Amino acid sequence: MNISNYFLFYRLPVSFELDLQALRAAYFEKSKSTHPDYFTQSSAEEQENALQLSVINNLAYQTLRDSEKRAAHLLQVLGIEIANLPLPADFLMQMMELNEQLDELKSDFSPTLLAQLQSTAQTELQHTQKTMQPLVDAYLLENTDNNLRNQLQIAAQKMRFLFQLQKNIQALSAQNG
Repeated sequence: MNISNYFLFYRLPVSFELDLQALRAAYFEKSKSTHPDYFTQSSAEEQENALQLSVINNLAYQTLRDSEKRAAHLLQVLGIEIANLPLPADFLMQMMELNEQLDELKSDFSPTLLAQLQSTAQTELQHTQKTMQPLVDAYLLENTDNNLRNQLQIAAQKMRFLFQLQKNIQALSAQNG
């Protein structure tokens, strides 16, 4: 069984800005109807089908509730690969500066500076995420526009950089806990 569109699986709009409460409700609804425990008296085929749907339900939920995974899945659903397009120079410079600050914090840790770095990274990520939905909406209307495709790819690349930066910040925070 192959479910390639988790938005469709849950009957949710294809959207980056997902209603997480609606997602959770859809997940629990699917859980009630697909959990293998409800199929113990069914045929082996129905049991296997229920098990597969339960696995898909869990994977779909884990994917859509995580903004990084949701962005990647969204582009997959739209038929867009994350290509390595040139990123804007100002963004690359900013990422270099933020990563340099993180490296400095590794040798000279400061909770205050780490909090500032976290805040900056979070603000940049939120800004990038806010640009994603209008691009998705426009692409759904006019999916032959290569400019929109490129903008979506660039936004996704930026988010990947920012998610990785956040993970690195969280790791440093945990080390210095």
